[in-house]
Amino acid sequence: MSTSVLETIHGSHLYGLAHASSDVDSYLVLLEPKGFAKQVKSGDDDSLVVSLDRFVEQIGLGVPQALEALWSPVAEIP
Repeated sequence: MSTSVLETIHGSHLYGLAHASSDVDSYLVLLEPKGFAKQVKSGDDDSLVVSLDRFVEQIGLGVPQALEALWSPVAEIP
């Protein structure tokens, strides 16, 4: 597994708007492999895993989920 650069929740849980049927959205940025992006769903968990280069590209394009992860007040940076 690659080195984690940033990990955060996003969506309704980030904003305190989650309800009983809300899934838990998370965003994970990895140092490698380059060009990687994958959505992983498991039960109530919905994770977006991207490489650092793709994350920076998405920020430049103004992708809302990437910007939300970049400015998240609950981001964990190892």
